Amino acid sequence: MTRLLLIPSLALTLLFAAAIGAIRARPYDDSGLRAFLSPPDNCSPPCFMGIRLGRMTTSQAVEWLDQHPWVDHVILSERFGATQRGYIGWEWNGQQPAWMSTDRLASLWVRGHVVQFVRVQTRIAFGDLWLLLHNPPLGAFRVEGDFVGTHPVIVSQAVYPDASLLAQITVPCPLRPADFWNEPVVIQFFDELMIPYNPYDLTGWFRRNVC
Repeated sequence: MTRLLLIPSLALTLLFAAAIGAIRARPYDDSGLRAFLSPPDNCSPPCFMGIRLGRMTTSQAVEWLDQHPWVDHVILSERFGATQRGYIGWEWNGQQPAWMSTDRLASLWVRGHVVQFVRVQTRIAFGDLWLLLHNPPLGAFRVEGDFVGTHPVIVSQAVYPDASLLAQITVPCPLRPADFWNEPVVIQFFDELMIPYNPYDLTGWFRRNVC
């Protein structure tokens, strides 16, 4: 029985390894994506959109977003107004880079009156991010209910500490390599990681029968 289970696990591992090799072998111009993810010249990292993570206060962040050329309006919840802790959201005005997605609000997290991280939904495929930043040193995988249908989903988080960047995707379970590499990522730029992460082990994790 164990031997029968090992055969599909090995096949899936080889399939993902082949997909990684194909991604790395194809011609690819990453200059636009690299510029998008890099902090502005006048803002030392960690920084995104001029938001200085770990240094910018709540009032400074709101004022900055109010006058930002990509932002339509800022959204402050009643809960945030009462606690001065939590998320501040905003909607794009159509002038944002094509990498940005309008499928969900962009947001930042405030703790102790200081911005801790910024989170944006992008149109960047995880495979393209992998080509640029390569294998992440840290990360996590988990299986969750999708809260809509009856099928579970896989949540993958890839952490690049040197870039102060966390990339998350959510894909159907059981997993297909095409879904995994083509899924647009939610990117989080952070000052410090909120939780500890283990070494990222893609092929090792996909050898497990989780779905």
